[in-house]
Amino acid sequence: MITQNLDIEKSLKQSPPIYSDGVIFKKRIRTQRKNCTWPITQEFRVQGKDKDNVSELEESYTTYNLIYSEPVQVVMVDPENKDRFVGIAGSHRDRAQHNLGWEYAIYDVVEFETPLARLTFGFTSNHHKPAQRLTKFDIHKGITNAIKTGVITNEDKSVKSFIDKIAPSSDRSKETLFNTYRQTHSKFENLEAFGAKEANNKAKELGLPYKGAENYPNTGEYGYIKEPGGFQTVLYGGLKLWLEHGEDIQLTGYITNPDPTTLVRRRKTEQKAFDEMNELCYQIASKMTGMDTDEVKKLGRAPFKYNGFLPQVISADPGKGGLPVETELVDADGNPFKK
Repeated sequence: MITQNLDIEKSLKQSPPIYSDGVIFKKRIRTQRKNCTWPITQEFRVQGKDKDNVSELEESYTTYNLIYSEPVQVVMVDPENKDRFVGIAGSHRDRAQHNLGWEYAIYDVVEFETPLARLTFGFTSNHHKPAQRLTKFDIHKGITNAIKTGVITNEDKSVKSFIDKIAPSSDRSKETLFNTYRQTHSKFENLEAFGAKEANNKAKELGLPYKGAENYPNTGEYGYIKEPGGFQTVLYGGLKLWLEHGEDIQLTGYITNPDPTTLVRRRKTEQKAFDEMNELCYQIASKMTGMDTDEVKKLGRAPFKYNGFLPQVISADPGKGGLPVETELVDADGNPFKK
């Protein structure tokens, strides 16, 4: 059990309080852990990854005790009770200390010049050993929180600047973080953005076939949710299903990083690509059988069927009582899709 014998002077000497702009160091204290309140859920991280990291910290504490050369936990004065503190950085360490029966710990008490400074610090403070690295999902959560609380805007320039502050990675990695964020978070408030996972979830919500036979028990249909680009996976998986079951393979599209000025044009380009894929199948069948391509088409046995696009225009429609403009499948022009 750790008591008040923790050495503050040694801590200050081996790990002096050095903070980034916007963080004001007030003092380093040794106090009972019960004087600090830590959030139940992780403010700066995606949930579900705590257990392994806490176990690593327990092992480190058991082996090395407190490592004085590492940064200490960070707290701020509780705005509702000036005699208590609120944890900012070090909640996993607090859990490990609790499990090991620590009564006291060492903390830096800080203030923040702006809400942006507090949020930025929360995502850059995990520099102790052992530490859990930020994932892209943590970064995405940070961007979303920053936009929601108004410390940054949803403009590309503002989002990229925030990524520069909180992501300790290369320029290329930061660009990837931005691009993957935009896949599921449109910069346009009236448009919903999807990545592959989110698009499949939307298909499930709408009762559409996706991932081949994944939703067949609920829809009675086979199909794929198709993002713009290559057709290799859809071609192979779809043709295999078609040969096995002899049923149409429904292809539903969506547009990545949607922009209201190009949405219709990009949808029409994708619809054309659907037609071209069936055309490829006709040509293959023609070459394999020796039949003329037009004769193959007359058989009406194309494996793939165009199934419209996922709804992505979410601005309110007065004609629908304020519901989104698009709520079901639409055609390339945004009209309700009719098979």
